[in-house]
Order: sequence, then C-alpha cells, then structure tokens
Amino acid sequence: MTIQEKFDLAEDYDTDKETLIELAKDENDDVRRFVAQNYNTPIEVLKILANDEKEDIQFLVAENLNSNDEIFEILLNQNNAFLQSVVILNPQISDELLLKLSKDEDIRIKNFALERLEMKNSNSFDLSDNI
Repeated sequence: MTIQEKFDLAEDYDTDKETLIELAKDENDDVRRFVAQNYNTPIEVLKILANDEKEDIQFLVAENLNSNDEIFEILLNQNNAFLQSVVILNPQISDELLLKLSKDEDIRIKNFALERLEMKNSNSFDLSDNI
C-alpha cells in the first residue's frame, strides 16, 4: 500500500476499525496523525494512539471528540501540563474527571479544571424550565 493510500484510509470516516488499528501502528508518524484526527476513530484505536511515543499524536487524541475518560486518564498520566490542558478543554470530559483534576498538585491545572467545570455547568440548563 502506498503512503498516499494510507493517508486516504486514515482520514476517511468510513474506514473500518481493523484497518484503523493497523494504521495506528504504522511506522509513519503522519499516518498515525491522520488516524488520531479522524473523528470516527474508535476508542480501541485511540487507546493505541494515546500511548504513542510522539507527543503531537497524543495531543490530537486529546482533541478528538471520540475520546472519553478512559482515554483521558491515559493522557493525563503523561504528566504534561499542556496536554492536561487540552484534555480539560475537550467537551467529552466528564465532571468527575474535572473534579479529580481540580485537586491536582499543579495550581494551573487545578484552577483550569475548576474554571472549566464551572463553565461547563453554567452552560447546562434544564429543559423542564422552559415547559
């Protein structure tokens, strides 16, 4: 398979999980980047990429809207404040994980998690109020 074919498959939303798993293990960093950016990449594949040696690939996983708390926990174990900030900004992060981060030793992460939690909860509303 040519590198261009790999790129095309990695960014195609219709690529099957098995192919994405193989592409997530590809030796070419750019192929793995395309997989990490694909919003249809399944959790199992994102897990592989969350453990990638390349930091920029981890950042793309942190931004992926398919990521969940299981993926975020892997990324948060990297002890990288900037990566933690990207995780905090992902709209898929749970309140529970934000609460956990609000107890972080790093005051920047702690405050950012608290701000994000406050912002997230102030934007939520109860539809029953409008009935």
